[in-house]
Amino acid sequence: MKTKKKFDAVKMMRKIRDKLSKEFVDKSYEGQKEYIKKRVKIRPGAAQKT
Repeated sequence: MKTKKKFDAVKMMRKIRDKLSKEFVDKSYEGQKEYIKKRVKIRPGAAQKT
């Protein structure tokens, strides 16, 4: 018996990936990294990679 999902993680991931693919089409690798850096919020106390 299947139950109705309230949240579909696969569907959400595909939507996010498709959006990023459209935004990254004309960006270099460095441009992509800069885009992500500006939009990712770092939690206080979280380890950061340098």
